[in-house]
Amino acid sequence: MALSAIIFFILATFMMAGYDIAYSETFTGTGDCTVSNPCQTTKYLVGDGSDQSAEGGNSSWLGWIFIIMGIFSVLLFFMAMMS
Repeated sequence: MALSAIIFFILATFMMAGYDIAYSETFTGTGDCTVSNPCQTTKYLVGDGSDQSAEGGNSSWLGWIFIIMGIFSVLLFFMAMMS
C-alpha cells in the first residue's frame, strides 16, 4: 500500500507540472502526404498541447485525482498498521 501511495504522488506531480499525455501518428500516401514528405499528427489523450500553467491546465484535474488516491492509500496503510 505504501508503494501505491508513492506511485500516485509521483503521477500527481507529473500531471500537476502540466505535462500532456499524447501520441503521434505518421501518414503516407493520403492527400499531400507522400513517402518523401510524410504528414505527422499528434493525438492528445490528456491535455491540449498548449503552454499553460498547471493551475489552468487540462491535466491538473487528473493530478488532483491522483493526489486523492494517494492520500486514500496512505490512510489505508496507516489503518492496516494500527490494527
